[in-house]
Amino acid sequence: MDEVNKRKRVDNVSSALDLVDLLYKLKTTKRTGWVLKGVKEPESIADHMYRMSIMAMLACETERREGKDEASDSDSSVQKSLDANRCIKMALVHDLGESIVGDFTPHCKVSKDEKYRLERDAMAKIRCMIEGAVGEGEGLGSEVEELWLEYEEGKSPEALLVKDLDKIEMIAQAYEYENDQDHVDLEDFFQSTSGKFVTITGKKWAEEIVRRRIAVLKKRAQLKKEALNGQEQEEGQIPQDEMASSAKRLRSEKE
Repeated sequence: MDEVNKRKRVDNVSSALDLVDLLYKLKTTKRTGWVLKGVKEPESIADHMYRMSIMAMLACETERREGKDEASDSDSSVQKSLDANRCIKMALVHDLGESIVGDFTPHCKVSKDEKYRLERDAMAKIRCMIEGAVGEGEGLGSEVEELWLEYEEGKSPEALLVKDLDKIEMIAQAYEYENDQDHVDLEDFFQSTSGKFVTITGKKWAEEIVRRRIAVLKKRAQLKKEALNGQEQEEGQIPQDEMASSAKRLRSEKE
């Protein structure tokens, strides 16, 4: 009996480390949308999921607090009894399937149905790996898979908030890349999310990010205009040494 338990513990450790190896792919797989736009050193899938998880901690509190004062028919789909732990867990696992199938974007020409099927199959495999690590009866594997399904369905208050945070994190990252890298134009990311936020927090955070972006773009345009004006002035002026030579030649000709 001891030998059987020992073998089982070894198998559990092996399954756990297999899952750890799989998670490594989330750390090294770059987000496709940024790669296609030519962003230098783009974030990984894990980068995106981690920041979303911290955002979920903040957003659950702000959503509950602000919801008391700003409840309206348009926001009634999001209840005020949010489960913060569920939101954080959902943010942590919502892209877990991409460790197997990769990061799809609309440019990849994979239909939504096919993307869903591939990711659902991937999550079933991950559930089995988790069950192999902790035991099928513990329920962790099923919980992770159910969190992913809940997110995909996007109907619960927690899923609605986390879906908003997914878009918020993306446009925040787009704003940061545009601010740091002059060569990138990420307007498409802002256009694709415009008007699609359903939570109080999502709407307010998106509005502030857009406001900051507009301010940066205006400042950049002004600096560019000033630089062009300065260049035109320089091109229209005759250098001092050239002016001196011309004056000397003119005096010589008069003499």
